[in-house]
Amino acid sequence: MGEIRYSVEPYARWREVVARLRNATRPTVRDSAYFMWRYEGRPCAEPAHAAIAWEGDRPIGAIGVIPHDFFVLDRVAPVGVLGDVSVMAGHRGRRIADGMIAALRAAECTRRWRGLLCLPNGAAEGSLRREGFVPASGLGRRVRLLPARGAGGLRDAVTRLAARAIAPAFRDFRPRSAGLEFSPGRGFDARYDELWERLPKVGRIVSVRTAAYLRWRFEHHPLQRFETFELSSGAGLRGYFTLHTEGGSAFVDDFCALDARGADVLLRQVLRELRRRGGSGRVVLQTSEGFWPAMAWSRYGFFAREDRQLAVWAPPAGAAAGDPAGSAAAWHLTIADKDV
Repeated sequence: MGEIRYSVEPYARWREVVARLRNATRPTVRDSAYFMWRYEGRPCAEPAHAAIAWEGDRPIGAIGVIPHDFFVLDRVAPVGVLGDVSVMAGHRGRRIADGMIAALRAAECTRRWRGLLCLPNGAAEGSLRREGFVPASGLGRRVRLLPARGAGGLRDAVTRLAARAIAPAFRDFRPRSAGLEFSPGRGFDARYDELWERLPKVGRIVSVRTAAYLRWRFEHHPLQRFETFELSSGAGLRGYFTLHTEGGSAFVDDFCALDARGADVLLRQVLRELRRRGGSGRVVLQTSEGFWPAMAWSRYGFFAREDRQLAVWAPPAGAAAGDPAGSAAAWHLTIADKDV
């Protein structure tokens, strides 16, 4: 095998290479519309880049790095999100991913950003850690069962028992929801920009959730269709809840609220709406340890699963040790922050 070299260049130059290597190393193939959405449709002004591993003039590996605007502790700054880590099967075991990650960290483009973030799958975690990424946060999975309307049987009996156990938490719901209006989403408009401005963000790390970002993430997604619910009051939008249904389950993609009261009312109303409709046997949500406002998920009938999606972080090359963005408590993440 020949010598391996690495380059970091604008994604637009090597978009076909990134797509070809990604599709050659995954069981599910993505088309050009997906790559256009993911890499070139974002509202962030910074262009996406790619690290390519070469053997001679043949590309044998690629990593995409896609800048997204994040609020990081005290200001908005671009963060490079790594994705589509791909190494051809015949070249694995040679730490080629390590070399591509090292090249990305040293590249001039990434030095301009606030840092690099990855929510890795499988083998990529080892390469990321060897190249200076540290665990920053993670997404814990929680599940709530919903009764199957008219189904009966053991599962329904278990679900009814669970519902009875959490019933006291719902008894004072009406006073808490007074003055708040729950409704289907009316589109990501200027109200969402106002909500983003009002959200208490200082000291936290959260991806930008302006109307433009939310339209890109949910309305323009080429593969899935999402549904949004809103909570409003006389002062405007107080929160939203976005989900999609698949295989008899409702998957929560994003959940954002101005305060704890709004989050409580919004979650309860969504659960009631899903139960009223039927068709979903469970609700699945994934949130980070630093999710804000803090929620006692078990009060709403959710139980924690053991599986957890790790998030790893690397500050810009040359940054001082002890970067505060590595603190798990600061990160507000949902599953909407993965695969973007």
